[in-house]
Amino acid sequence: MYPIIGIVALGGKSERMGTDKSMLQYHGKAQWLHVFNLLSKLCDTVVVSCNRTQMSNFPKEITVLIDAPEFENYGPIAALLTAAKKYPEASYLLVGCDYPFLMLDDLKLLLHNRNESVNGIAFYNEAAKLYEPLLAIYEQPILYKLSANFETGKVALQHFLSEISALKIIPKNKDTIRSIDTKKDLLSAKEKLEKLNSKN
Repeated sequence: MYPIIGIVALGGKSERMGTDKSMLQYHGKAQWLHVFNLLSKLCDTVVVSCNRTQMSNFPKEITVLIDAPEFENYGPIAALLTAAKKYPEASYLLVGCDYPFLMLDDLKLLLHNRNESVNGIAFYNEAAKLYEPLLAIYEQPILYKLSANFETGKVALQHFLSEISALKIIPKNKDTIRSIDTKKDLLSAKEKLEKLNSKN
């Protein structure tokens, strides 16, 4: 098996949220750092993927990958293709900062299902019949297809996961794949997390 690189994927400034979602706090720290810490427990290397306007937000000890110029403004595929240039002999666990209910055991579930016959693994939203591209593993042997897709204008990771027949992982808890995109969602998520934490 190829070594696994954990990628903390930062979105841009969310128009619906009105601020950088990676800097929101659900667990006493910026969400990017929370995700970084989770990945650090499981991956061989962890990096933060961001655009040029975000690069000054991180301490020097954090490895930051700026979207390569040829991939800029194409969404999450830019994070993978940029990482592939720096770490060509690796597979990638790509995790977005939109999922405050994501737990360490959820990421372990993805990694536990890795094997030589699987091209990719992703959480799957049964209700929407969609993969979660920012909660997914992209294995090294199929990355050439990702580059080929990009060259022909196919940049949606959702379609790519379908194309490679990625293994579908149904989350044990539906909140695992609950994306927080608006201020209303934010307040609701914080209230629910506070209740959960008070029970533990």
